Amino acid sequence: MAEARSTDLRYCARSFSCGSLDFNFPFFNTTMPSRCGLFKLKCSDHQISEIQLEKNGKWYKVNSVSQANTITITDPRLNQSLATGSCSDLSNFSLPDSPWLELTTLYKCNNSTRKNGFTYANCKGGGSNVYYSDFQDNSECSAIKTPEIWDFSRNKNHSILNATFSLHINVTRACRSCRRRGGECTMIKHKFRCVGG
Repeated sequence: MAEARSTDLRYCARSFSCGSLDFNFPFFNTTMPSRCGLFKLKCSDHQISEIQLEKNGKWYKVNSVSQANTITITDPRLNQSLATGSCSDLSNFSLPDSPWLELTTLYKCNNSTRKNGFTYANCKGGGSNVYYSDFQDNSECSAIKTPEIWDFSRNKNHSILNATFSLHINVTRACRSCRRRGGECTMIKHKFRCVGG
């Protein structure tokens, strides 16, 4: 079995182009075996890349990627919703719980609940505001797990929020070492496992 896994890694490109961007591990594209990476990319002839953050998950548009594994992506549907001032789609927004992704928490609170911190107050209807802050008491608010870095523009005490955000993908040394030995980095019950390496 280990030999078959190592053989499959031969079909994993060290780096590859997708849309107008260049990628390497922990990313792989739809023409490679899934063991080639942790995050699947869909490439198009129209210079657009899309990423899936979990198996069979939602596709996000990729705007940029850095050598330090920080990727900037956009959720087009959520972006359209926020542009109209609606926070309803934000309440349904979630990212996979993964040790590879660094996440933060936004809080959606009633308008009557006054909180200190970074506020997105452009929620039409629903009587709520969204806050980007650490609260001591958030019992009156619902938590929304989100990327660590959102694209906020400040205007006095409020901010303009869109659905373009950056994710830093933290690939452990153990995972990189596993790959060098010909193994496959996988997640089993939210814990890193090296298979075949």
